[in-house]
Amino acid sequence: MATQRQHSIYSGASNTAGYSLANNQINYISASAGDNFTLNGVASTSGLSISGNVVTVANSALNQSTVTISDGYSLALADDVVTPATSQQATWSISGNTASYKNSATSAGYSIFNNQINYITAGGGETLITVNGVKDTGGLSINDKVVTVAASALN
Repeated sequence: MATQRQHSIYSGASNTAGYSLANNQINYISASAGDNFTLNGVASTSGLSISGNVVTVANSALNQSTVTISDGYSLALADDVVTPATSQQATWSISGNTASYKNSATSAGYSIFNNQINYITAGGGETLITVNGVKDTGGLSINDKVVTVAASALN
């Protein structure tokens, strides 16, 4: 069984809230019932803070992996977390029947997409959109947050 560490963030005369870490998963237990969440993919409890339903993650808690949180809570990056520099223009690519719209990173860092913290390597990029069931990217276009799929792109 993995060793668990408890880090107290709030304490009172009879109630204590805090984090426990086991198997690269952090659980938050509040002083009041019902305010619990699970945070996966972090290196330590150091650098975590909570305000309402937003959990802010500092660089000291990150370990170049994907960080997820249980439903009902949102993730935010602390000011000390480096974000990747990305190219301005994302591009489409296709693999099999799946098209991806991806930006290009010119430096490594962390970003949040779909309430998940992702580590982006330099030269890599972040997949912004995935479209399944297409045969080519020529019939795909994007305007703001709407993807249009022309009949010519469908399988």
